[in-house]
Parts: sequence; structure tokens; C-alpha cells
Amino acid sequence: MKSVIKLFLLFGIIVFGLMNYRIFTFDKGRTQTDFDGTYTEVIKLATDIEKVEYYKKIAKKGDYEYKLYIATSDTSYLIDATQSDIDALTTLGLVKKSYSPKQIKPIPFYIDAIVFLLILFIPFERKKQNKNRRD
Repeated sequence: MKSVIKLFLLFGIIVFGLMNYRIFTFDKGRTQTDFDGTYTEVIKLATDIEKVEYYKKIAKKGDYEYKLYIATSDTSYLIDATQSDIDALTTLGLVKKSYSPKQIKPIPFYIDAIVFLLILFIPFERKKQNKNRRD
């Protein structure tokens, strides 16, 4: 029974880490990390935005220092962004509030990894009492 509880805790840590970085959400499912759409899909995406969030990446890749999470009514996207992309969305947010990006600060992956390892390796069982003890 205790190992089942430990498995549920480990699964919970994994799901929390994925949701924390917007890689997976319960309402949209797995987040798409690329967008190679046609012009009509881009226009549909631009008119269908429900929420925009961003966070600073741990490892910078080129000019892209942020991850941008865009949620629409159908799906969600997690794409690389620069500071000028964030500024452009902030300017568009003056026209429509759903375009205004909100900065989030996810808990770092290494903290999730430390908690995962602690749950995995620290025993939760009680020590068995020695029945042959002499009082």
C-alpha cells in the first residue's frame, strides 16, 4: 500500500512539473511546441487567443530568452520568444486584454527533481519493533 502511495506522489510530482512549465495542461492537453501554419491558421490563431503567458528560459538559445505560452479555444502553443515579441504583445494588449502577456515564474526543474528523488529513495515505512526485546 505504501508503494502505491509513493507511486502516486511520484506521478504527481511529474504532472506538477509539466503543468508548471505549461508543457501539459488539463484543459488543452499536450502543448504544441511548433507552429508551421498557413496564413489562414495564423489569422485564426490571432483572433482566437484566450491567454498569453511567458517565463524566462533557464538556458538561452540564440536570441530567444523567453518561452511564450499562447492558449486558444482549441489548443495551446509553447514557443520561443524574444523581448521584442513580448513588447509587441504588450502593445497589442492595450487593444485587447487577452493579448496582454502575463509573466509567470515557474518552480525550477531541479527542485522538482530533488523532491522526486527524496520521495523515491527515502523510506516511508516504520521500523519494525523487535518482538524479542527484553524489558
